[in-house]
Amino acid sequence: MKMEWKEIRRIIDERNLTYHHTALARGYVRKKGGGYRYETYNGRFGEGIKVFRNCDYSSRFCEVDYYVKEN
Repeated sequence: MKMEWKEIRRIIDERNLTYHHTALARGYVRKKGGGYRYETYNGRFGEGIKVFRNCDYSSRFCEVDYYVKEN
């Protein structure tokens, strides 16, 4: 789901999530039309969301920010 950053930020604040780290993932996220998308995440780092955003230096990869619940 493509969204604007302020909508993503609202979700992060509502769920009381904390930034954990950033990684690269295969795929492309367009800058236009929101420029962000997110997925729910439940894995090694905890439970939260992954925010996919455009990678300025690559057209094959995107950056993924992990936001997880603080224990």
